[in-house]
Amino acid sequence: MKHLINIATDTATLSWFENDWANIQALVDRHELDGVEIFVGPNYPLEKIPKKLVTGAHLRYFPIWLDLWREDKAALLRQFGSEEIVRHYYGGMGKKCLVDFYKEEFARALALKAEYMVFHVAHVELLHAYTRQFSYTDDDVLEAALEIIAEAFGSEDRGIALLFENLWWPGLRMLDYHSTKDFFERVPYPNKGFVLDISHLMITNPALRTEEEACRYILQVVEELKELREEVKAVHLNKSLSGAYFKRDHQAKVEEICRLPSFWDQLSFARHHIAAIDWHVPFECCEIKKVIKAIKPRYLVYELLANSLPQLEEMIARQKAALK
Repeated sequence: MKHLINIATDTATLSWFENDWANIQALVDRHELDGVEIFVGPNYPLEKIPKKLVTGAHLRYFPIWLDLWREDKAALLRQFGSEEIVRHYYGGMGKKCLVDFYKEEFARALALKAEYMVFHVAHVELLHAYTRQFSYTDDDVLEAALEIIAEAFGSEDRGIALLFENLWWPGLRMLDYHSTKDFFERVPYPNKGFVLDISHLMITNPALRTEEEACRYILQVVEELKELREEVKAVHLNKSLSGAYFKRDHQAKVEEICRLPSFWDQLSFARHHIAAIDWHVPFECCEIKKVIKAIKPRYLVYELLANSLPQLEEMIARQKAALK
């Protein structure tokens, strides 16, 4: 099992390392990790990234995409306000721009010589992130995702695994064995599997209050996946015990976001809400070892969200301590 850390190429993160990948390698070496799962932002030059450091590539993701795929212009204008903003957000209009986007992400993952790439299978409108009153189902999202996957990734094994990550929004939640199996079997790309994100799975049960409760819940979900548990090739390890916040009535925030003048302001506002739900902090209860032992992933990713390099190093140390 390879132990990895997530790294993004945003300006703030790279500034911690003085924009020197040798310093990122030093971080990996200091903590006896095996490499990184990398999130590469748009236009970042891939030639700067040492290929030997990269194990996984986290593909970029649009949380709002279903209506673009359905080419429902009325729904897009309702959410974005204008066609100009839609084009700016996605880089175009219609299905082709989504397919082209993921083809380019696929090519970048291959260029980085990653062993696997991570694809999110979920969709949520901004307001629905607060109200949880969805106008689409898991099956709606899974069906559309299968169409994109077929067109963007094809049916030929290119030597890199395509792994599907669970979220708590409609799509791949990994809570229903039959829908998860149906989705997985219909993916035409042969080298495939799942990424089980521990935090995302915890969010699906807002009643959880302790890490011990979370471990019991996760083990139950894994058991109910039956033979599909063998397809979980990677684990994103972090925790979120945000159930009390998640279950609140967020109507005041809905009214506030609706008063904001543009989609971009609304998007920025919603990011704080998502951060309050999905914490990206270390899982510290030693019971997590039972979860990892039950799953037996090839890749264990410490997917942590820090505000500085010292905080990141402290988080890695706490995460490793729980696994000893």
